Amino acid sequence: MRLLSKTQLFFHEAPLVRVLIPILSGIFFQLHFEFNNFLYSLILLGFTAIAYFLFQQFSFKKIVQFYWINGFFVQCTLFLLGLIITQFNDETQQKNYYKNLINHSTVATIRLLENPIEKVGSYKALAEVNNIGNEKSLGKTIVYFDKKSYNSQFEYGDELLIPNHFTEIKNSGNPGCFNYKFSCLTQGITYQIFLHETECEKFGNRSNPFWKKLWQVRDSTLSILEKSIVHEREVGVAQALLIGYRDNLDKDLQQAYSDTGIVHILAISGMHLALIFGMLNFFFSFLDKKRKTKILKSIIVLAIIWLFSLLTGSSGSVIRAAVMFSFLQLSTLLKHKTSIYNSLAASALFILVIDPYIAADVGFQLSYIAVIGIVSLQKFIKNWVTVDFFYFKKVWDNLIAISIAAEIVAFPICLFYFHQLPNYFLLANLIAIPLSTIILYAELGMIFLSVLQLNYLAKMAGIINYWLIMLMNKGIEWVDNLPGAVWNGLQFNIFQIVLLYVVIIYFIVWFLYKKSNHLKIALGLVLLFLSWKIFDEIEIIRQKKIIVYAIPHGSAIDFVEGKNYSSFKDSLVQSNHITQNFHLKPARILFGLANEKSISNHSTQSNEFTFNNNKIIYLGKVNSEITLEKNSTNTIVIVAHNAIGNVDSLVENLHPKMLVFDSSNSIYKAKKWTDEASKLKIPIWNTALQGALVLDL
Repeated sequence: MRLLSKTQLFFHEAPLVRVLIPILSGIFFQLHFEFNNFLYSLILLGFTAIAYFLFQQFSFKKIVQFYWINGFFVQCTLFLLGLIITQFNDETQQKNYYKNLINHSTVATIRLLENPIEKVGSYKALAEVNNIGNEKSLGKTIVYFDKKSYNSQFEYGDELLIPNHFTEIKNSGNPGCFNYKFSCLTQGITYQIFLHETECEKFGNRSNPFWKKLWQVRDSTLSILEKSIVHEREVGVAQALLIGYRDNLDKDLQQAYSDTGIVHILAISGMHLALIFGMLNFFFSFLDKKRKTKILKSIIVLAIIWLFSLLTGSSGSVIRAAVMFSFLQLSTLLKHKTSIYNSLAASALFILVIDPYIAADVGFQLSYIAVIGIVSLQKFIKNWVTVDFFYFKKVWDNLIAISIAAEIVAFPICLFYFHQLPNYFLLANLIAIPLSTIILYAELGMIFLSVLQLNYLAKMAGIINYWLIMLMNKGIEWVDNLPGAVWNGLQFNIFQIVLLYVVIIYFIVWFLYKKSNHLKIALGLVLLFLSWKIFDEIEIIRQKKIIVYAIPHGSAIDFVEGKNYSSFKDSLVQSNHITQNFHLKPARILFGLANEKSISNHSTQSNEFTFNNNKIIYLGKVNSEITLEKNSTNTIVIVAHNAIGNVDSLVENLHPKMLVFDSSNSIYKAKKWTDEASKLKIPIWNTALQGALVLDL
């Protein structure tokens, strides 16, 4: 009964948690299953509400065995409410969404929602589609301006007349890869467009003065950082740390921060906002003397917090922190004490009602999970060490205990999304958090000095920032180079992650209340989890696959046996490690592959491969020599780099059981060959259209 009373007390102090859970469940249901009939959802919500009302009228509702029905109706109503909120915010279901009008005209008008950002071969910008021909439309798109022809200085608010050749956003098509299409969909983006400057006609500028000024401030801040901190690697970190601009980050350095578990340092998060919030409260503490000046202080602090949040790009973690600090500031002003869990739930509900799609944002999820862990566990973890040494106690209580608490509850989500676990995260945090705090304040001071045109002092501040950032980078790279710094290649499905969280919850409850039953349940669930993973390992050991990847302009094939694989890559893929990490590595993690080596039942001869009694012919050059006998069976032919003229002669010579056209072929030729092969009734796989081929043997 003690646990029950504790649970009841928790929900009494934080009633909004009970409201948040079913609404969040409804949002996730809609995001993943896309139940897109808004009217049916409203009718279902109405029936549920009526059923709840009728239940309230009967006297047996007070009978204990029927009491759960009351809660069931409430939870169902809130679940449907979350589903309906998500549907209501889905622009793609509107009649005038530009996707539904694409075939109505050959031209469109767009308005840039940000200044174009330089990428490797293009300039990228987010835009809204205002018209398709003469028809008004709504929706957002990603615009890529070809770098070779881009001379104009397009900016936020520019209105452009462009040709209507939008292309649907697709995933890479390779197993385990980042779901870019879903990520864009949660932002209301389904199409993209690639433009040459000559195709664009600017006919006006319609910008919001507030947002335009904000973009100017952002650009000025980036410019000040570039002028004051002249070294490229350190400038990239400074820009990421202060305003979340990550385009200039050194890729190897970014990977080092990721491997050591502190990549959040390089993205504006709740920690950064907490530092600024604390600084502002300190600077304006002289206004705490009177009631009226307290109100003024709250207005000033919250205004600066929200301006900074908007300036940094309004990521999920930043918005969470801004809303949370707003609630805390208001509750302090009103002298109203409330449960921190209730405040967290209130801030989450506030954000989700405005933008339910933010629930899919990894930063948003990690932000809330980490805060819950810190609030729940930090005060208990800090009691693990009792020493009289003041400075060590401060470090333990305010840095190590917080890091451990956040990591305990956040690591399952990190495993699910990033498939790795940093083993020295505590050491990395000990280096990065104190230094990044000093750097953040030093950067703010440098910007302030530059605005006041105290150029000599600003230059000195730039030198100090450079040395501090370089010291932090060197420290993180040192940690990253330690033996066993990161545990890579970890693969867990969503159900295993849920089970892992149930295990963590039971261990936490046992730790707090010391009930042996909770420990027994936790250990039983650990046994279930381990059994599940052992079963997965057995399946991996038994697997035999051929994977033909979908790589634009490139070719790659993996021959898989158990945890081992042998790989063939053309020169383009072989020389490009970024391409390999993006297209090949996720699939190898998904299938539990650990070792690249020569495996049994696999031999290579010129353009022919033999694997598990199957012959695979790779035609990657025009007029490739083929040594296969005509009567051979179990032959799979992979055509790459536009190597054949037509399918008829290929089939006549090789009699393949399957034809595969990989993504290195031109789209036109692959479609032509697909049509030809269809007439011959031969199984076909076009990786450009169907994604990677995964053939289980």
